[in-house]
Amino acid sequence: MRRFLALMAALLAAMAINAHAFSVCLEDELFVPLTNPDLTKPGHAQILMDMVAQSLGVKITYEIAPWKRCQASVGNGIYDAVLGAGYAGINVQIAVFPMLSEGKPDSAKAVGSVKTMLYRRKGSKADYVNGSFINLNAPVGITSGYQVNMVAVTKGGAQYYDGAKTVEQQVKMLLIDRVAMVAGEPAFTTLVNEKYRDKIESLPVPLSEAHYYLVFSNKYYDSQKDNVDTFWREIARVKNSAEYKRRIK
Repeated sequence: MRRFLALMAALLAAMAINAHAFSVCLEDELFVPLTNPDLTKPGHAQILMDMVAQSLGVKITYEIAPWKRCQASVGNGIYDAVLGAGYAGINVQIAVFPMLSEGKPDSAKAVGSVKTMLYRRKGSKADYVNGSFINLNAPVGITSGYQVNMVAVTKGGAQYYDGAKTVEQQVKMLLIDRVAMVAGEPAFTTLVNEKYRDKIESLPVPLSEAHYYLVFSNKYYDSQKDNVDTFWREIARVKNSAEYKRRIK
């Protein structure tokens, strides 16, 4: 009976949405475990997207680009959507999030959540205590365009620097003290674990733990509101399905 009801729900959702397609901008760096620019090895969010698209008969085209370009392109309507956007309050002007009536994003429709850890040079006194930065002699490095961490660093009383173009540059700037800390996204964490464990350490408390979403350009949402809302609802359904949990295990 449960399987029958699940199949009926998927069928009704598929009938409710008009056949359509949309383009999705995907960051050109690993964002573990959610996204991977190598489309042959999809992250959890990509697997979720593919399952939803198949359920609803929607065609998705991925475009790979630096994160800042993804944001600018969806803001200008060049791409229809971006996968893996964190809600920062300031980026609602760029794209449309699945929102609740009280003005907060609907986490049930998120594609996943990720912790951002802080890293410092071993021997450094720079620290993050009770939500505030102390003993900083330089800004905190963040990935370019990551607005969730812009807000988090500013809230903690520090300045941020987002001029590094690669995680290798972030590591170099940390080692020569151009930045006091780095808010390490997954690609940074992977690089440190592989090559710099003897020089760089992680703090025990994350800077942020945020939900991440599939967000749409204002242009696309205005023309496809019903389809987009149906796609978001199907994300929430599929995310809780046994088949999705099995596939990402």
